[in-house]
Amino acid sequence: MVALEPVCGGREAFRALHKGARAALARGDRIRGDRAILTRVKVKSGQLVALFDRLRERVRDEGIAIEPAVLDNELTRNQINGSSDSRTKPPPLPLAADDRILLRKTWELSTELIALQSVITLDGDVVSRVSRDFADDDHKVIHRIHGEGLTIAMASWSALIQAIAQMIASVMGKRR
Repeated sequence: MVALEPVCGGREAFRALHKGARAALARGDRIRGDRAILTRVKVKSGQLVALFDRLRERVRDEGIAIEPAVLDNELTRNQINGSSDSRTKPPPLPLAADDRILLRKTWELSTELIALQSVITLDGDVVSRVSRDFADDDHKVIHRIHGEGLTIAMASWSALIQAIAQMIASVMGKRR
């Protein structure tokens, strides 16, 4: 385990996470699925450190007035949310669109162990991944539930696409 100094959710917190994950990977720490999770933490925390660096450069280059505590995200949750004892929320960070996407994707990327995952692309390709820990016959129930979920998801998407196609056909038919 890596000891972290108490920090808020700013650049230094992500730098410490990046450093800790990198060190654990270098040592070869391995407990069920940890390598993939540590890799995710290392990559995403490194990207967030770079985001803070880009943000600092943008504020400097464009002369944006923003408090250092806000820029470094050295705020408590109450301060960020504008709780009753701190009536005002800090101004939103002036993030570029790519950085907003990075934040959203990082937020969505959890550190939970993924047993089975399937991705269905718009062109119909299906890519599935199965964790080694769940690839044996002892986990048939999980595979069955996953398969049923895929069937339901594909049927829902098919119905949605058909409804959209019918709406477009209806609108196009009225214009003629």
